[in-house]
Amino acid sequence: MLIKKEHALALLNAKSQEEKGLSCQITVKSESDPYIELELQNLLEQGNSPVEFVLTYAGRNLVYLLEEMIQKGLISHPSEWDERFRWIGSEVIAVIEASIKSGNLTGEKVFDTLKERGFAQEIHEEKKGWLKEINEYGKSVYEIYKNTKPRLEISKELAEYISTMPPGPAETKFLPVHGRNVEIMESMRLISFSVSNSDVYNLSGLGLAVQKTVQTMTPALDTVI
Repeated sequence: MLIKKEHALALLNAKSQEEKGLSCQITVKSESDPYIELELQNLLEQGNSPVEFVLTYAGRNLVYLLEEMIQKGLISHPSEWDERFRWIGSEVIAVIEASIKSGNLTGEKVFDTLKERGFAQEIHEEKKGWLKEINEYGKSVYEIYKNTKPRLEISKELAEYISTMPPGPAETKFLPVHGRNVEIMESMRLISFSVSNSDVYNLSGLGLAVQKTVQTMTPALDTVI
């Protein structure tokens, strides 16, 4: 799952249009990229035309969650986020999962990462003192992640990119930069990044399987998988 500034704004826009009884239509290619990536994540789905997008059940739950967090001051409005800020990414999901498995305790090293995103809090217990733990919003995001299955769609261009890239683990700075291939791959859960600075990447199990497949085939169509 990948939610950066542009994805969060796209979700909010889709909800706003829905509340007005209008369809969310994105006709400019440069503006459609985050919507397409959200569709791959199964947070948006195509409406009555290829340029129309509507919220899925999971997408609606996520945008409601985001709005509530904004209202409570847990996170700023996405319009104020840095373009590089990853509200949700593979590394954030990994930290949330590890915290839940540790009795909801986050640990010192990752607490700031989660708190910055509104997913962690400090609580005081009489016998244990101050504890750093995952909050209900972090747990809700993880539930949305677990219950949402991405759509796998590999274009000829993406297949060529995947077939030649090192599978990792490797430093992210050595990852070839070409269009939005990395964002598309993370949307489909083909690649993951390290905690907490995303400075190391690794192909997921599915990513390795896709790489093996595209390395042994000759793409003839625009869509390979």
